[in-house]
Amino acid sequence: MTASKRTHFLISLASTALVLYMFSLFGLMVYVGNNLSGYLKENIVMNVYMRDSVDANITNEFKRMVLEAPFVNRYVFIDKEQAAAIEKEALGQDFVEDIGYNPLPSCYEIYLKKEEANPEKIAEIKKRIATCRAVADLRYQDSELYDLEKNFAVAEPVMFGLSLLFAIIAVILINNTVRLNIFSQRFLIKSMQLVGATENFIIRPFLIQSIKNGIYSGIAAALLVFNTGYLLLLFVPDLDVLLPAFQRNINLGLLAGLLLALSLAGILISGICTWFATHKYLRTRIDDLY
Repeated sequence: MTASKRTHFLISLASTALVLYMFSLFGLMVYVGNNLSGYLKENIVMNVYMRDSVDANITNEFKRMVLEAPFVNRYVFIDKEQAAAIEKEALGQDFVEDIGYNPLPSCYEIYLKKEEANPEKIAEIKKRIATCRAVADLRYQDSELYDLEKNFAVAEPVMFGLSLLFAIIAVILINNTVRLNIFSQRFLIKSMQLVGATENFIIRPFLIQSIKNGIYSGIAAALLVFNTGYLLLLFVPDLDVLLPAFQRNINLGLLAGLLLALSLAGILISGICTWFATHKYLRTRIDDLY
């Protein structure tokens, strides 16, 4: 490979890699947004207040019907004394001493799985819990769930539209890079055609070069995205709940998936753009090349 060809190849590789990287960063944002939705849903609490002086059989019935149910992600039990201590700290005074008894019930703070946190399933879960004899009352922040569902319902089509826009921009930028590379070799293409080379013979080396470019640029973009995820966790540790795939230890499955997906995207886009650009100059008259 001559110095000129090597320069063209490196420029094309860097341009394609950066375009794939920017597109992947947007994909990373979508990934974070989806995880944020699930995280928020799993942190909306359902407060289940228990009746005083219930026997063990009724308590076991509640645990079997509710706490061990598949819709429960986790729960926290707060007994009467703990509830009084929390209230005392919030009020800044001992209300139990003032009124002479503790009126607060024991409570379970139940957090549902994100798949179950939608209005229809929440209504069914409420009915199920209300039938338990140990339950005195329950409260769920339906307004928070409603606002969350409404906001993400608006965000999803916007994100889809932006994804499509980014994909189009990525194809256009890579296509322009390929066309400039082929443009610099248009006289070579025409010369090979004039001496009798077939179209397939002429196009083959350009396609092979585009495949190499797609593979190398895909690998470079995947490594950049992977390192970006790790750097985000390094400087913003609280993001670990939103970037669960980017663990402290190298996630080889995620890295392999990124390498494969971005390499295939690079090969596909570069290959198609190369084929069309080369065919354009094969069908161009010599006078039009100048």
